[in-house]
Amino acid sequence: MNLIPLIDRTGAVRAWADRKSGWICNPTGSVFLLIAFDGVFRFAGEQIGWFYGDHIRDRYGRVVLARPGAKIDGLSMPRPKKSPEPPKIYLPTGHPVLRWLLPPPPIKPGAWADFKLLFDDGLERIRAFEKKAAELCKQPRSAA
Repeated sequence: MNLIPLIDRTGAVRAWADRKSGWICNPTGSVFLLIAFDGVFRFAGEQIGWFYGDHIRDRYGRVVLARPGAKIDGLSMPRPKKSPEPPKIYLPTGHPVLRWLLPPPPIKPGAWADFKLLFDDGLERIRAFEKKAAELCKQPRSAA
């Protein structure tokens, strides 16, 4: 297994990619993404972005992760921070059923995206509203 570090816009190693299998794991060794046919998919199979050979772009065309030393037009690469040792990972035996959701995005030159966006499925605001509504329902009502 040949793990390649992937850095974010700060130069910190946020993930490790296995070129042969296409799986991407976090620094602790948990697999959370799959690259297949140039699409980037969550473990459940939902497409969240695109792979451009040496970097990953989100659904809006912004760079999320890149291989150290990558040359990306219009983007200044951060100085990579000290790279930790690759984690010990156990790759899943099968791939998820891939759900293609996104047409290729327009490339936004010079735009980085936050690494946390890889985990956002677009429902974060709705979940926050549900949580707040549940908390309000649990509060005792004052007698009027």
